[in-house]
Amino acid sequence: MSIFDKVAKWLNDDSSKIEVVENRVKVSTEYDTPDIDEDLVLQDEDDGLQVQSPECNNIIDKSSALLDSIIKMLRSNYKGSKIDFSQRSLILWVDEAIFFDVLSEDDFVSDLKQKLNDQLGFCFKEVLLKNDEIPQKATLVMQNVGVTVASAVINTSVIKIASLSSIEGCGSLVSNPILLDSNAIQDLPGKQYNIGVSAVVRMANGLVRVNQIAIDDDATSSQYDKNKFVSRAHAYITFHEEYGFLLYVEPGGTRNSGKRTHVCRDGKMTELNNTHIPMPLQDKDIIVLSRNVMLKFEAKK
Repeated sequence: MSIFDKVAKWLNDDSSKIEVVENRVKVSTEYDTPDIDEDLVLQDEDDGLQVQSPECNNIIDKSSALLDSIIKMLRSNYKGSKIDFSQRSLILWVDEAIFFDVLSEDDFVSDLKQKLNDQLGFCFKEVLLKNDEIPQKATLVMQNVGVTVASAVINTSVIKIASLSSIEGCGSLVSNPILLDSNAIQDLPGKQYNIGVSAVVRMANGLVRVNQIAIDDDATSSQYDKNKFVSRAHAYITFHEEYGFLLYVEPGGTRNSGKRTHVCRDGKMTELNNTHIPMPLQDKDIIVLSRNVMLKFEAKK
């Protein structure tokens, strides 16, 4: 039995239907499969561009080679065109889990954006990394890596105000419910709502952390036996104008720390275990912290 089968079996001890996503979180369906512009399909064959996978001695060389391949491909296809890339998404499809994790954890996307601007004058609305099967219409720029250019997805139903409340018998908050406001979050440190045990905690590095979404640490609370399993720095929520509230897991809320973080949606639970990949929150989602504390996310008008 593989480790992932064991994980699935462990999680399936609950009555809910479980979906474990290996080392990554897939975002909302409409965002996972963006419509690729027919007129922007990269025609490397027609342009005579020979895409090769250079021999790389290490992962750093491989990342650098990928940057160069993308620049070369875009220069061949689009240099001199009058396309407005400010409303386009550049999507990198990486069909190799380990390489995807490396690209996600370093400054690859930032470096690529900078090179696109400096060398080609291209400023895409967004550059996205996706750990998924490469679409047929993508241009292969390296073995297991393809590129597409698509219209940027704009979500007109973004949730800008929401509440987060504890579910009776499933843990408790210091203050309940918590109001999440897309405007108010801009004034918070890091522009994020921190989630963790206790409202104010001193971390191992000596810094003081404020948890706006604070799990009750009162040992006399009837929910203390559930609350105590949540980390002091478990997760946090940010806001994006196009995708709404995004839940990120922190190192303290991952399996490496002996914790768990899930989002339950329509009876399915998705585990967050990559600190760089968020989960866009939808109305009625339930955030599950260490299998014991459950917080309900609800949109407000």
